[in-house]
Amino acid sequence: MTVLRPQPFPDRAGRPARHGRSPEVSRSMVAIAVAVAALAALPQTVDAAQLRIDSITGIWTDAEGAPVDGLGTTRIDWGVPLTAAGSSAYAFEGAAPAAIGPFAPGETFDIGTFFHYNFPIDDQLLNGATLDLVIAGRVFPEPAATGSAFLVEQALRFDHQETFNLDDPCPGGTANGIGANVAGCADIVTIGTALPRSEAFVRDDQTFLFSLTGFEGGEASFLTSEATINSVPLTASFLVVEGAADVPVPASLPLLASLIGALGSFGWLRKRAAQS
Repeated sequence: MTVLRPQPFPDRAGRPARHGRSPEVSRSMVAIAVAVAALAALPQTVDAAQLRIDSITGIWTDAEGAPVDGLGTTRIDWGVPLTAAGSSAYAFEGAAPAAIGPFAPGETFDIGTFFHYNFPIDDQLLNGATLDLVIAGRVFPEPAATGSAFLVEQALRFDHQETFNLDDPCPGGTANGIGANVAGCADIVTIGTALPRSEAFVRDDQTFLFSLTGFEGGEASFLTSEATINSVPLTASFLVVEGAADVPVPASLPLLASLIGALGSFGWLRKRAAQS
């Protein structure tokens, strides 16, 4: 039996076509290779705005109930001490300087530490006190930018509930002698200012919203054990809320579209060549 070898179709000039890839297929393969190489060379992340804090100060400016010493400073004391440990006190220690950050939008970070020196005193009981915070830093529309300075000034009210040490249960229904109540019922410090406490500012055509979010974990209240120094971080966060520059479309997307188009063309040309 004679086996006939299939002959290629003639080209447009009537000459037999040579076996191999058509010029169209070759060009598509080159386009695919270029697109793949360009995709591999691109960074795979998109940078976002950032915030850095350079300094934080907190000054006690007001108090109610017991007479206090230290208004206008970072610590206030009240009450006549009943032990050698001293009087009761509130204090604040800012987390900067040195500079802290940078932080990303929505990230929660510590701005300082609140202290309650909870020592036995006479019946001069504090009802509450106000802490004025001044927070300075820089915001960066992009990590590589030089940034713009900002200043946030906020007042936080701290409500103070003195407790009777021998109550059982303690306020809130917790048992005496365990946990925060290990040395008697813990006092309760509550941030009386509505949270989050926010302030907006505009820099580089972007609107930033800086928010004080409360004690660590977003809590508004803090149980302070008797006869000890209690401390807890104060926290904050920020957002870019409006007027922000549009997030750039990753450069890989147009290249990816080109790659998909090239693959489609390559497949069609191969199919056409096979049918020919």
